[in-house]
Amino acid sequence: MRQNILVFAALLLLPATAWAQDTVTLEIGSGDRVAATLRPATEVERFLIDVPAGAVVTVTAKAKGGPVPQLTVFTPDGAELLRGTARGNKSRLRTTVASSGIHVVRVEGDGVTDGDYTLKTKVKPIARIRVDSATDLAADTAVDIPFAAPAGALLNLTVGPIRGSGLVAADLVLVGPDGAIDVTAEPTKSGKLRVSGKLLSTTGDYVLRFRNDGAGGAWKARIRIVAGDAVRRRIDVTDAALKGAFGGTQAVFGARATPDSETVVVPAAGALNLSAMQVTVPVGAVTAPAVVSIVEVEPFFVDDATFSAGEAIRLEPAGTQFTADVQVTLPFLAQSFDDPLTDLIVVRRDEETGEIEELPGPFAVDVDAGTVTFPTSEFSSFQTVSRQDRPVKGTFLEVVIRPRLLDDGGELTLATNLVHGDFGERTVNPADRTRVAHTLTWSAGAGVGLFTDEGSEIGTFAITSDDEIELATPSSSRTYRRGRTANALVAGGTEAGAPRLGVLLRRTQGTPTRGALAGEWHVFVLEGNAIERGAGAVTTRLLVQRVTLSVAADGTTRARGVVRQIVVRDLPDAEWRILRDRATPRDGTLLPAAATGDAAFGAVLDMELGLARFLTRVELFPALSGDVLIGTASAEEGAAAAVRLVILVRLSSNAANSVLAGSSLLAATGFRIGGLSGAELADAATSLDVSVRRSTKGAVTAEGTIIRQNRGMSPTGLPAFFEGTWKLDPTGALRESQPLRNGALTPRGEFYVDTDVRDGRIEIGFGLPSADR
Repeated sequence: MRQNILVFAALLLLPATAWAQDTVTLEIGSGDRVAATLRPATEVERFLIDVPAGAVVTVTAKAKGGPVPQLTVFTPDGAELLRGTARGNKSRLRTTVASSGIHVVRVEGDGVTDGDYTLKTKVKPIARIRVDSATDLAADTAVDIPFAAPAGALLNLTVGPIRGSGLVAADLVLVGPDGAIDVTAEPTKSGKLRVSGKLLSTTGDYVLRFRNDGAGGAWKARIRIVAGDAVRRRIDVTDAALKGAFGGTQAVFGARATPDSETVVVPAAGALNLSAMQVTVPVGAVTAPAVVSIVEVEPFFVDDATFSAGEAIRLEPAGTQFTADVQVTLPFLAQSFDDPLTDLIVVRRDEETGEIEELPGPFAVDVDAGTVTFPTSEFSSFQTVSRQDRPVKGTFLEVVIRPRLLDDGGELTLATNLVHGDFGERTVNPADRTRVAHTLTWSAGAGVGLFTDEGSEIGTFAITSDDEIELATPSSSRTYRRGRTANALVAGGTEAGAPRLGVLLRRTQGTPTRGALAGEWHVFVLEGNAIERGAGAVTTRLLVQRVTLSVAADGTTRARGVVRQIVVRDLPDAEWRILRDRATPRDGTLLPAAATGDAAFGAVLDMELGLARFLTRVELFPALSGDVLIGTASAEEGAAAAVRLVILVRLSSNAANSVLAGSSLLAATGFRIGGLSGAELADAATSLDVSVRRSTKGAVTAEGTIIRQNRGMSPTGLPAFFEGTWKLDPTGALRESQPLRNGALTPRGEFYVDTDVRDGRIEIGFGLPSADR
């Protein structure tokens, strides 16, 4: 999970060194179900359970693709109480606690592997207490009866003389963890005192006290504690739910707020994205002690005219109502506004309904600090937004595909560049590009060539409109178009007389691990390879390939569902031939780059994809919160050479039909084989219009009609229109027909890859959902 947590001294009165190595802290209750991640492998997470003495606590943790969680429970004073036992992929502990207070359940892995797990808790407090006096209680003497109870329980009790005793119960007093409690005791016909349905607001130790107002005698007490209905929560703080499978450092931190003191929750050291964040809970805002937690989440989509202007946060427990407003301070990106004092907007998303509302101002805006402070009485998700054109900031992976076919040869350039946009004014900001481009050339006269262009250059990002930005450097100038988020942009057009496709994807901050890479991926391959046959003869093969890849925890890969479209030409005489096969690649590996000795990249795929057996290793960069891995590579062996682009898109478990409804942008390029003299090139700046109808057919979550415009494939150069049908399955795969196509949507729905393997054409494209859902 790689989360940073700040725990105030008031949260747990424990030795400062007791939890020095723990990195996650979250308070949970009976019936809660938590989804979490142990990442890195050495991470330790802890969960706080406030329980009364005598309660039976049961905790179960189950591995979900990660190591079997190891459980340990500690007493409020930090002493180890019990270790859990593991069986299969589960670990379980069950214990009766001897003292009231916050017990800590510590979760850790095996120190070698990482991954997700689920945690479930159950607390069963003592329900009935029977006390009979051992000796007579003297006249005008008081007695204390201790017991423990959970917050939200109803107390029912009777206390008084046993039959024949001269004792008279009087002056009944109830004292709880927070002091004396007002309670009304009703006398009964048998001389006892009765309390019915008294709500206990705090978990902990209580004392029932009464005085004997009669003669000395024996007594008895009957206490019944009816635990309140637990609000069973599903809490998701997995890496994937926050900012991606390995999306960089994610912040989760908190502090315990109490009714009688002000609590200020501030970020932990290292929570760079939220360094100016804080929540102030005033005196009396909570009626009982509660841990207030701040979770950093992905910025959420508002509408086509309103865009994220800073980090998004979720305040937990979501839905909490306060009796007084708490003050929330959020950082914002000043670059997103002409004047933050007048233009800044704060929005709130209801975590139960998904509804988004704009908070009323005015806000306290500190321009110099880059923060905004606002009140709220209810916890949910918040972010700052702007209605200005979006700037470009951060580090992006730029992928460029430039094909060219000639009568007697051709070339294919594949590049993966790193582009960084600096902070500053909204437009014409400095941008630096580190480029790595692989170019394969072939011709009947010159044979086969392969060269790599590497270098760095300085340029600028300039905003044309919110939908378009221009990246200009000495080597090129490209106009990119944005979709719903600022994380992905696409570009079509031509460069040096050749069609060119480009895509900018925000690079992931974090570092992949074996656990983060394990799972299912859609894989797309574009490859060009050529071999000299002697006497001026050259054979060229161009390929688009689709693969579903399963990656095991040890990094082993296995392919299935392979479709390959290949076009072949033997120069100088033969025409282009069209081939299609389903040859399944051999098993390979997908490993973190650090494990292969080259940490400059995110991951390394070593596998026989494509056609060039001598090109197996491709270094991949992570993008879009780790949901996409992209890399290019080249190699040569003897008289043969090849270039390859590999794109991995993580399978989604919650593909949503609403993502594609409306309009999208698609830029695509490829080869269309036209005969001996060469081929037309697909250079499509495409607009998609999609109408969605829901499907009730099993696993299919959506289907509808789709219209693609201006595909750039028409020999006349006029717009070409294609209409077809599509289905979106739960893995995020797009299945289309007429023409036959296939693609994959990222789990967060902000980007998709699309390929065409129709006879006579191979094509690859990148799409962005762009219109209001």
